[in-house]
Amino acid sequence: MCRMVGIVSTNNGAAQAAPLPSWWHLVGAPHALRLQAQTGQVLPDNEPGHEDSWGIGWFDAGGNPALIRQTGSAADSAYYVFGAERAAQPGEAMAHTLIGHLRKASCGAVTSENAHPARADFGAGAIPLQKP
Repeated sequence: MCRMVGIVSTNNGAAQAAPLPSWWHLVGAPHALRLQAQTGQVLPDNEPGHEDSWGIGWFDAGGNPALIRQTGSAADSAYYVFGAERAAQPGEAMAHTLIGHLRKASCGAVTSENAHPARADFGAGAIPLQKP
């Protein structure tokens, strides 16, 4: 069972748009995703928390993807805070669509490959996604 937060800008990708409140939801809020890494509720007979891995992925105003993920707990990771700050930083690389994810492994090894969100790099011949 995992924890996620998703935020989408309503400013249609304008570079001058106000920053998403991503840092607040990922780090600063009383129930921020980072805190849920230790306290998030789980199924009965499981330890609370989601400390196996975490990830923050976003698209900037130009539709370029960024992804930061790591094994371990977001609650203990300075890299998690760095990712949240980077996504919220005003400018061309600022997040306009963002997802934050905490993993509590139920199957599969606790590895960086199993941390989410995942990024797929399509090779030659793949059908690219069309921008609106």
